[in-house]
Amino acid sequence: LLEKYFIDYNTFINLLNRSTSIMLIAVPVVPLTLINELVNKHFLSANNGQLIITNINDSDDFSEILLILAVLRFGLPKSENVLITPNELDYTNLLNTESILTDYKTDLLNSFLKIILNETDLSQKYNIPMLGTLIILFMISYTHRFNFKSGNTGISLNYGIIAIYMAVNLGIYSKSGISENLLQENSNNNYHKFLKNDDYHNIWNLVMFIDTFTSFNSGIPQLISSNMENIYLTKFLDSNCADICRYYRKAFKLANNGNFSNNEKVSIIKYERFVIEFESFIVNKIIPTSICLTNNDLVGVATSIRSLNLLLFLYYNSYFSIVKTIENFKSTNNPQNNKKYSLYMEQFNELEKRLFNRCIRLSIISLINLNNMLVSTFSEKDGSFYEKYSFDLIQIFTRIVYTLTSCVCKMISLN
Repeated sequence: LLEKYFIDYNTFINLLNRSTSIMLIAVPVVPLTLINELVNKHFLSANNGQLIITNINDSDDFSEILLILAVLRFGLPKSENVLITPNELDYTNLLNTESILTDYKTDLLNSFLKIILNETDLSQKYNIPMLGTLIILFMISYTHRFNFKSGNTGISLNYGIIAIYMAVNLGIYSKSGISENLLQENSNNNYHKFLKNDDYHNIWNLVMFIDTFTSFNSGIPQLISSNMENIYLTKFLDSNCADICRYYRKAFKLANNGNFSNNEKVSIIKYERFVIEFESFIVNKIIPTSICLTNNDLVGVATSIRSLNLLLFLYYNSYFSIVKTIENFKSTNNPQNNKKYSLYMEQFNELEKRLFNRCIRLSIISLINLNNMLVSTFSEKDGSFYEKYSFDLIQIFTRIVYTLTSCVCKMISLN
């Protein structure tokens, strides 16, 4: 079915080369040397120019083929109106009219990948190609979440979790890269010779990204322990990206009452110190989104958008933390047993007012800026902006709406 779907060898290779160039810039999961090796091993041209998928003898071979298909899928454009994925029984007939050239409206290649993964135990095969496949599938759902109407995007969370466990099991968090002995224990193929330390660091940075933003956006605990929280600076990840990841991880822990190991309680003072530190980082280090867009700085755009998302979260959390603190104070104190009750309440109310204004002002300003940004990019017919950052933009919009709704409800309850 796949050989027929790709039409012929030249079509397959041309699309793969385009997708590979996109992936190596956006998500450097595996190096070009490994991709070329696997393509030459498994994807050949017949005498009549048709594509032949060959050398499939064990689970490692299937993992290698899946990686190449995932790389190809990453760079394919998507339509806003993807068709509902048909049942597997319909594929043979469907390929009479559809091919890789119409994948933008059917998303069949993504469906093939899901079927192969769901109907095999390949996700339990711990090797570099399988890890790369899982990371790419997660990133596809993350960066094109809104466009996916062909299946349940929630499955990407499972891909991410499996990828994290697989990367830890392979020892990729190590500064010196993966152990060759460990690789040989998990695979008959020596993938290690195709990867340098920077390649392993790029993979681990992506795994840290998956763990950090999955936990932050879904609320599940971070899976990577503190002794493995290494973030490596490479040509694909600058100091701002690394710092943003660290700030997200610390914010998540503070929002969940600090250090999970000793259940340390986080005071409003400690929380505000963190907020001030992050505000200083944004002012001094982060380049505004508009400038990054002008300079076509994709990493800078992503960093600035995620900085705003975290600042919205911190302001919201800070305000409602003081609200809970005031409620707790009122429940355990009164003017009769606490002579400074009125003074404390006056200070509490002043702080609550300041944090409320800060929270609601940032939300309103962010909503206006988000609207202007989207209107500007759409007026220039640049739909790629929303496609690239759809998940992050949805997170910001949802957080803004949630914050404004909560603040309005709070105002109504007080009146």
